[in-house]
Amino acid sequence: MILRRHPSSLCLLWLLIVSVVICAPCYGQDTIFKKPQPIRDELRQQQEVELNIIGVSNDAQKNIRDVLGDRLGFLLVPPASRAEASDLAFILENYMRNQGFPEVTVFWRVESPTLIRLRIDTGKVVTINEVVIEGVDGITDNDVKFKKELSEIIVAKTKVRDRINDQGTPFVPEDLALGVENIRTLLHARGYWNAEVNMSTTEKTEPGKKTVTITVSRGKLIKIGTIEFKGLIASELATVNPLAENVKGMDATADRLIDFEQRIRAVFDRQGYYDTSVRFSQSITGGKMSLTVTVNPGRQVTVGDIIIRESGRTDEDVILRRLKPFQGKLYDPDSITAAVDKLYSTGVFERIDIEEYVEPDDTIDLEVTLTETNASTIGFYTGLSSESGAIAGVSYNHLNVGGRLHQFRSILEYSGLGPRGDATYTIPWYLIDKSSASFRVFGISRDYAAYDKLEYGWEHALSYPFTDHYSASVRVGGSLVNTNSLEIDPVFAGPLDYYVSYIGLTQTYDNLNDPINPTKGLNATLQLDTAGSWIGSDVTFSRAIARGAYYLPIGDSSHIKLAAASGVIYTSDDTLPIDLRYFQGGTSSLRSFRDRRGPPYSDSGNPLGGNAFNYGSIEYVGPIAGPVKFVLFTDAGNVIQDTDPFTFSDMELAVGAGVRINLPTGPIRFEYGYNATHDDGEPEGTFQFVIGVSF
Repeated sequence: MILRRHPSSLCLLWLLIVSVVICAPCYGQDTIFKKPQPIRDELRQQQEVELNIIGVSNDAQKNIRDVLGDRLGFLLVPPASRAEASDLAFILENYMRNQGFPEVTVFWRVESPTLIRLRIDTGKVVTINEVVIEGVDGITDNDVKFKKELSEIIVAKTKVRDRINDQGTPFVPEDLALGVENIRTLLHARGYWNAEVNMSTTEKTEPGKKTVTITVSRGKLIKIGTIEFKGLIASELATVNPLAENVKGMDATADRLIDFEQRIRAVFDRQGYYDTSVRFSQSITGGKMSLTVTVNPGRQVTVGDIIIRESGRTDEDVILRRLKPFQGKLYDPDSITAAVDKLYSTGVFERIDIEEYVEPDDTIDLEVTLTETNASTIGFYTGLSSESGAIAGVSYNHLNVGGRLHQFRSILEYSGLGPRGDATYTIPWYLIDKSSASFRVFGISRDYAAYDKLEYGWEHALSYPFTDHYSASVRVGGSLVNTNSLEIDPVFAGPLDYYVSYIGLTQTYDNLNDPINPTKGLNATLQLDTAGSWIGSDVTFSRAIARGAYYLPIGDSSHIKLAAASGVIYTSDDTLPIDLRYFQGGTSSLRSFRDRRGPPYSDSGNPLGGNAFNYGSIEYVGPIAGPVKFVLFTDAGNVIQDTDPFTFSDMELAVGAGVRINLPTGPIRFEYGYNATHDDGEPEGTFQFVIGVSF
């Protein structure tokens, strides 16, 4: 017999009383319980009663069990009983009503002590056929996209219910009302503080399908009007009034008001005030929002004791030297955060926690706990490129040598051009705050088109970041060069074996949004070098190279890159060594030629290089799918054998297209550059590619 679930509390009470009356005479009669006991013990050894659900799809059954697993499992204790079956049906019935089944009925049946069967009759199901948004045109630059976003907000909660409802997104009035309220909040946040949002529904000819229409009366876009500060003295008002003047007349969006509040708070944070309170009250009249800003600066505190609770392998003195300058000064959380960020930038620390304790004497003590990462790593990498052929290498890095946060980085690499080794030791905060010193040694062998070379060298650099985006470094270095296997007349090659020592200055401006795969910002460098016998060099020259790349975003997933470079090297020697000259061609140069294979050429057709070069490029990068992008480009450039950097004769032109896959470690590139200024002996075009994997 199948019983319909009827959760009446009076019936349950009646059943309980009857059960007690019937069973009461049995209490204390051992003979009654001796035989059933082994069966009950056997049932209890079973983990749970089997629950069989019918009336919905297998997927819906699985999702019901995933969501209600714990609640159902609590009742599935053997042996199965009518009370347990009734409770299971009651729980499932209420759950499904909340999932968009207003007429659901759940029937139950105890099949055996180890099996309960529930049959679900879903009844009439009402689903959402379509969501129509009206009255929002012009709020954003993309009406279609904005309407789609609002539609998703309306059904955000009901979509979760699709896991149970096989017939589509269920129509649940309470969920839709929440979506309407969320749209109203969104419009307020965009500055439409008087916006009204109404919902209406119509049923299509197909029963159970409803169209939901959201009608927006957005009203005026509210502007920020008068701003009145309360709780501040005259000197404090003088520091916040300029902030108020900057936002007057602007759209009263939530983001702008939050930013305004944070800027006010930051003013007092920088003056050592702890736990500043900023509260807004507003009134709207005639499209203007009048703000009353009540500020309680709190207590002005200075930094007291700084205690290192845990620093791992790092010397505590190193950490304290970064934080001690704050001691005894007004508490400035932004400055302390900047110091912590610099510690993070070393790559040594996984986590840095600072606990703050405000003392009665208006000081704030800082307790610092540092959690380190693995500072010593060995890595391997491999790749393939049109410039270097196959590449394989191993790297060893130690980011905390001797617990002093000194860094040692090294690589040993072999490619189609030859082997290369490089090791650099870096000391952060060298001599003065922010500055760093690096010491580098290297060895490199290269098999170029016109010659081979073997070079061993060193370089010492001092770097200083003047701002977040602008930095400069002074370099001094030298290298011993051996040139051999010439494929050009030695007369044109210059000195073959020599030692060059130099001193140089490099300036960099970088505000790119991503150092690996940028889509916005500017990167520009200016490098100046000089060499001569006065510093022990066999070669005399003065060199200047300027490079720049500007990224301009187009929409959400495309961008344009404008790049330019120019360089010149002057020498008083008869002929400049070939390895110090400029060459063109390759993935970061003129892409219609292979790396360093562009003109001018010798009589034998090998590249000679030159004393000056110019290069310009424009790229358009657009989306294909996910990280896969297409690129269209035009490159132009020349290499000049004299020293006039502003000579634009004999310009080479390349046009082409390609595909890139942007990975966190750098892009994989496949590009073809067509030689639009093709001359005899030159390629008609060149396929360029770069593929790399590290592990």
